[in-house]
Amino acid sequence: MKNKKVSILLALALAFTTLLTGCGSDKGTAAKPVGEVLRAAVEKQFEIESSHGKVDMVLNVEMPDEATADPNVALVAPFLKEAKLSMDQYAMMKEGKAYSTIEAEAGGQKVAGEMYMLSPTQMVFKTDMMDQMVVFDMEKIAEMAAMSGSPMSPTMPTDFTSYYSDEYKPYVKLGLDFLGEAFKGMEPSERKTEEYEFSTGKESLDMITYSYVSNDELIKFIETSVNNIMASEKLYEIIYNDETKKLMGEGVELPTKEQFDQAMKMGKDAFDTQFPTIKEELNKNVEIKEISLKMGIDKDGYMRYTKVVVDLVAKNGEMELPVKLTMESSIDQVNAVKAEDIKTVEVDETNSINFEEFIGAMMMGGMEMQNEATEDMDMDDMDMDDMDMDELEMSEDELNKAIEEMDELELTDEEREALEQLEKDLEQMGDDVETTDENSGE
Repeated sequence: MKNKKVSILLALALAFTTLLTGCGSDKGTAAKPVGEVLRAAVEKQFEIESSHGKVDMVLNVEMPDEATADPNVALVAPFLKEAKLSMDQYAMMKEGKAYSTIEAEAGGQKVAGEMYMLSPTQMVFKTDMMDQMVVFDMEKIAEMAAMSGSPMSPTMPTDFTSYYSDEYKPYVKLGLDFLGEAFKGMEPSERKTEEYEFSTGKESLDMITYSYVSNDELIKFIETSVNNIMASEKLYEIIYNDETKKLMGEGVELPTKEQFDQAMKMGKDAFDTQFPTIKEELNKNVEIKEISLKMGIDKDGYMRYTKVVVDLVAKNGEMELPVKLTMESSIDQVNAVKAEDIKTVEVDETNSINFEEFIGAMMMGGMEMQNEATEDMDMDDMDMDDMDMDELEMSEDELNKAIEEMDELELTDEEREALEQLEKDLEQMGDDVETTDENSGE
C-alpha cells in the first residue's frame, strides 16, 4: 500500500513538474498561439544577461490532532504552519554572479541572511545567527554525492553558467520538443491581458493560466499528456535525432523505429491497464483543491511573472492533512543590472566553513548534546537529599511478591544469578536508606 501511495505522489509530482518546465514566452502577444508563445519564452530566458527579481513563498500544513500525538511530529508542526520565505536577488547570469537577501519565518522564529554567488560554481551564505559563513562549492558537493552513491546525475551541471552554453542548448531543445508533444491540444484554463505593478512601474502582461481544481481535472490532464506521448509519431526522431545521438556518446546501441513503436505500444497497454487503479488510489489518498500555474509575458516575450499554487488534502484513512504551497515571483529588471549592484564578500579560512564541514559540525553538535544529557542523568551526579525517598520505598511484602513472581519464570542460570544479585542490591539500598535516616535523627 505504501508503494502505491508513493507512486501516486510521484505521478502528481511528475505531472506538475512537466507543466512547470513547459512554461515560458517569446516575443509574442495574446494574438499568438499559446504553444508558440510558451516555447519561445523558454528559449528567450537563456538570452537574459542580468535581472533583478523577487520570490515569495508560503507553506501551510495543518497538522491534525492525531498526527501531533507523535512527539516528533508535534516538534515539527509549528514550523510548517504559515512558514514564509522571501528572496530579493540581483543576478548577472552569464557571469555566474549574484547577490540575494533572504528572510525566512517559521514556528515564531525569524532568520535573515545574505547569499553571494562569487563564481559560477561557488555560493556563500551569511547570517547574523552564525559566526562563520557557509561556502557551497558545487563541484565538491557533486563529488561527495557521487562517492556516497547518490543518484545525482554525473552529467548534472555544477557550473551555474552552463545552462547558457551552446553545449546545454540541445538538452533544452529536447525538453521543449518532448513537452510540445505531451501538451498537444491542451489549451490554458484562462488567458487575458493584465496590468502588473512592478517596482519600476506598471506593465501590460499576457497572462496565461493552467489550473486544475479537482481530482477529475488533474486525472484528465495526466491521462491526456500520457496518451499524447504514447501516440506521438514524432517522438522517435525527437529523442534519437543527430544532436541527441551525440549527447548519448559513441557505442550506445539505439532501438530501431519498429522496436521503439513496439515498446510504446506495450507501454500504452500497461498504462491503460493500470490507470483505473491509479485513479482509485489517487482519489483515496489525495483531494485536489487547486494546482495552478499563472505566467505573465511582457511585450518583448520575457517571462516576468509566475505564480504557483498547490492546494490539496492528503488522506490516510480517517486522518486528513491539508497542505497549501503558494510561490510568487516577479522580474522587474531585465538586462539592466550593473556590476555594482552585485555585492560581494571576502572569504578566508578564519571567517568561513565549507558546506561539508558545516554538516559534520551540526551532526557532531547533536551527538555532544545527547552525551551531555546522558551525563546529566548519571546516578553519581544525582542529589539524593532533594528526592522524596517515600517515592522510592517499596514495602517488604510488595518486594517479596515481586521476587516470587520472578522466581516462577523459567530463567537461565545466568539470569537467576543476576536476579539474586538484584535482590542483594535492593536489600543493601534499603539498609543504606535506614542508616541515613538514623544518622540524620529522623
